[in-house]
Amino acid sequence: MSPEVGAGSGVLLGTATPWGGTSHGRGVVDARARPSLGWHAGRMATLTRPRRGKMIAGVCAALANRFGLSPFLVRVIFVASLLLPGPQVLLYVVLWVLFPKES
Repeated sequence: MSPEVGAGSGVLLGTATPWGGTSHGRGVVDARARPSLGWHAGRMATLTRPRRGKMIAGVCAALANRFGLSPFLVRVIFVASLLLPGPQVLLYVVLWVLFPKES
């Protein structure tokens, strides 16, 4: 995919990226168009349990939103961790109590 020149404008048009940014053929991508991955204005998203998209209490969804991961992936990791010995369920209950609900 090579860049094209706009119709008589002399403007170099780039190739669209999957997230809506523009690549200008030199590996340069408009950084403002990149996905946020949980970052908001230079800060990470807060840890709040969402009202929508939760399965039990929203702890896995809150962690996924915070770190820019898929909630499904965090849930799979949590369920897989239940096969190992440890206080996973206790930790889930503690996070359920500590994380506030989304307002």
